Amino acid sequence: MRNLRKDFYNNDFLNFITDNKTFFEKYKKRFVLTFIEYLKKISKKNIKNADSMIEKFYERLFISPFLEDKIVTLKKELQLAFILKKYNIDISVILNRLFLLMSNAYIKEVLKEKKSIHKLKTITFLCSFYIEYISYHSNSFVEEDVYALPKEIIELYLLKKDINLFSIYKGVPIAHKTKILGVDEKNGTIRVSANKYQIVAAKFHKEVFLLENDKEYSYRANIIHCIPHAKEIILSHIEKKQRNAPKRNYIRVQPKEEVEVTIKKENETINAKLYDLSLKGMCVITNQKLNLEISDLINLEFSIYHNNKYQNIKAEGEIKSITKINEDTYKYHIQFETEPHYELILERYITQREKEIIKELNNYIQKEFISLKD
Repeated sequence: MRNLRKDFYNNDFLNFITDNKTFFEKYKKRFVLTFIEYLKKISKKNIKNADSMIEKFYERLFISPFLEDKIVTLKKELQLAFILKKYNIDISVILNRLFLLMSNAYIKEVLKEKKSIHKLKTITFLCSFYIEYISYHSNSFVEEDVYALPKEIIELYLLKKDINLFSIYKGVPIAHKTKILGVDEKNGTIRVSANKYQIVAAKFHKEVFLLENDKEYSYRANIIHCIPHAKEIILSHIEKKQRNAPKRNYIRVQPKEEVEVTIKKENETINAKLYDLSLKGMCVITNQKLNLEISDLINLEFSIYHNNKYQNIKAEGEIKSITKINEDTYKYHIQFETEPHYELILERYITQREKEIIKELNNYIQKEFISLKD
């Protein structure tokens, strides 16, 4: 059997991509938009999360290709191909057109920048390789490989063991013991019991975690369907992850009103919107990539509305992680320390917001269910 992965290295494609990193990063947005436009022309169906999948697909091919030691073709490079196949769309037809446009753009840049043209053919060979690679593996692609359930989940079901279902509503954690009531290995879904809080929270947040108290890992899952009268939810895309989330040392809440956070890094001042807040940390959201990196030390200033007035807070923080939500949206997770009098204000504000959020959740439950009694 031909080893296409080995061909990738033998043709020196990795060095070509690395040498042209600036071009491929710059072209990503155009590739995604063109792909979506072409999809709309050939299919009237709305493909959920198409832009996100296309972006990941492009990054996997032209930004960080084949970086793992193990072959991960089916779950990463080919997930988009599989989804489109379900809509009777052959991805190779689209790629032939899009790769031609990208090659032309690359050639124009080479000529404009007066760079060496001896490798102009390489981009054509690279695109042809990817089409062959995707077509070859797509033919042997099976649905179970995309949605395969972790073996531990099946064991929990067979042993009828309790597990904790953890979700978040506006920053407030909601957890209760659940059981796996059924598994569908073919489609990679499970059915679990859920209380009313979980069912209402599922309307606003589609990500949940399954936790075992004595394990150092958790399972992240997507909620695809709720059955309120049966108090059940159906989960898919279940992934085993190291248990670094959703562990939190402090309650985190989302603000009721819009809060602007001023971030100062050396002589630079940056503005962002508060997403959620705890006694020692916060998450801010922006519509562009900021000049901030993990471990940057910063100063923070923001105002929160409490006790019928705005109260200013100042703190010193550190960027702990950065999450890219989509092409234009980023979340910055910040750990901070502040003076005792500011901490007291935060503590009172967070306690009040938690009560408000729980009351709001109970109001939703009263609207959704006839009775709150189990």
